[in-house]
Amino acid sequence: MKGFGYCVWWKIKNHPINLIVQRLSKTFNTPAFEPHISIRTKLPYIPVEFVYPEFKDVITHQYKNMHTSSTYIYSWDAQFHAIEIPVAGPHLTYKSHVSVAYRLHQPFTEEELQLAERTVSEYHFTNILYNNLDVGVYDASSIHPEEWFRISKVYSAL
Repeated sequence: MKGFGYCVWWKIKNHPINLIVQRLSKTFNTPAFEPHISIRTKLPYIPVEFVYPEFKDVITHQYKNMHTSSTYIYSWDAQFHAIEIPVAGPHLTYKSHVSVAYRLHQPFTEEELQLAERTVSEYHFTNILYNNLDVGVYDASSIHPEEWFRISKVYSAL
């Protein structure tokens, strides 16, 4: 398996977070990508069923608790860095988040994190609702996030 391998994502659509990711990509000269909440990553197989958000589900965010993260990806021989907004909701773990910026090798600085926080605060950032989510399986094996792609839709296991 390379990179993050096969992943189940709740891709975010029609939400201010999409504009924020595009804007930060230009600001930091980093790759653009589809914002999402990772439900499972590094899967060695393509699942056909997984948890799907229900109509009443609401994903809340804590954008005032944004933070940076770094992880070494062995198959890329590279350090992968992100700026993340913590999120909470049904079927999510305490580590669940939406990334708003990615890059390799160079960690995001405290100043860049503060700039991202200011950018997010300029948008009417609302909770993420059921109709903002599209569940699918993605191939995130490429070292380039803009090359990650959807493989298939996922059907509810509930």
